[in-house]
Amino acid sequence: MKALLSQDLSKPNCFHFTMTHALSKDSNTVQVLRIGTSIFFGEMKDENTFIFEQKQWKDVPTCLSHELHVSIRNNEIVVEPVLMILTDSRVGSANFTSYESFYLEMLEYGNSIGAVTYILPLTDYHLYKESKGFIHIGGEWKEEFVPLPTTVYNRVHNRKIDASQGMDLLRKDFQEKEIAFFNHQYVSKWEVHKVLSTEPSFRAYLPKTEYAQYECIYDFLHEKVSFFLKPAWGSLGKGIHYVEFNQNLSHWLITDGNKVQRYHSIQEACTYLDKLVAKSPHILQQKVSLVTYDDRPVDFRIHLIASTTSEFEVTSIIARVSAKNKIVSNLSQGGELGKSLNVLKSLFDSEKAKTIYSLMKELSIEMASLLSYELDGSYREFGIDMGVDVNGKPWLIECNIKPSKQQDIATGIRASTKAIWKSLFEREKLI
Repeated sequence: MKALLSQDLSKPNCFHFTMTHALSKDSNTVQVLRIGTSIFFGEMKDENTFIFEQKQWKDVPTCLSHELHVSIRNNEIVVEPVLMILTDSRVGSANFTSYESFYLEMLEYGNSIGAVTYILPLTDYHLYKESKGFIHIGGEWKEEFVPLPTTVYNRVHNRKIDASQGMDLLRKDFQEKEIAFFNHQYVSKWEVHKVLSTEPSFRAYLPKTEYAQYECIYDFLHEKVSFFLKPAWGSLGKGIHYVEFNQNLSHWLITDGNKVQRYHSIQEACTYLDKLVAKSPHILQQKVSLVTYDDRPVDFRIHLIASTTSEFEVTSIIARVSAKNKIVSNLSQGGELGKSLNVLKSLFDSEKAKTIYSLMKELSIEMASLLSYELDGSYREFGIDMGVDVNGKPWLIECNIKPSKQQDIATGIRASTKAIWKSLFEREKLI
């Protein structure tokens, strides 16, 4: 059932909630309208219309101005889903702008299914009083009072903020209000590796990985293997160093993607790398000889969403080709996107390419399922990066808890956006 909210122009602060279907006679005693987890008291004017007062509203809030999805439960009128997209970026900031198209896509599709959707910067959330959120209308962002949500979609990108005491208090507050919290918090690369390595069937697809400390760094250098040094809490390909031993010149080369440094002894190289890991946790990941595309490194971003039955499904697989002379394929580092199956078919015969594609899907679903089960909190979205070696064997590069929303080449409302809504509320009838 759908409904429209309107203002009674003859009475200040009085609003009419008119439903498309008349309620049964037994429902005429309804005195509560529940929008998300916000409650409004009133009464039935007739079989279709509920009237109530709200002094904080001068007119109908923009987030409630479209046709809304309604149900009757426990003698209450219930409007849901109500989604708060929580971000650490101020509206209009550079960081917010980089995700703006995704936010707009979420709002547009949410409105089309009768949901209530808004953006709320972390600094604007108040634990004990009504908050103001941002709605997009007329090409601009508008701030207004918003109802408490049924679900919070965590898109806080700053790792320190996401792990802060303030965020812990906020999660606790949502839990006490029985508000679902989607994407609990970031998890380190080392924690992800530890979980996945517990499953014997995954170990053949995991590069040798160690927690970075002096002894392990020394061993990797002594073995003269090529490896990556990655920040355990890093993102967007930042802070990654690549280390290799040059047999001809008998020295170690260490590059961060911009400059190359040379060390003639293990001690010198180890001391330099140890200084890096002393600043923040890192992991060591042995390099696997992966296929290249146009003489550039290529990997595959697999985006997964948990379905209504809590089983993960792949919504997209995108090939990412590194920029010239770059060691990572991230778009923020100049990488380019391509259609994954086309890229695979350019590297292998058609049947082999299809087999690799299917295996990457199967592995990513199983890995996402294990992570979702083992990690604390609610995790229903992953971006898994895989590479492929010359024999067609997939290798896990890393797993992203809050995957970038720029990793897509589709236009319009993406399948992944629809899948997020479906996953958030487990209401296929809305979709």
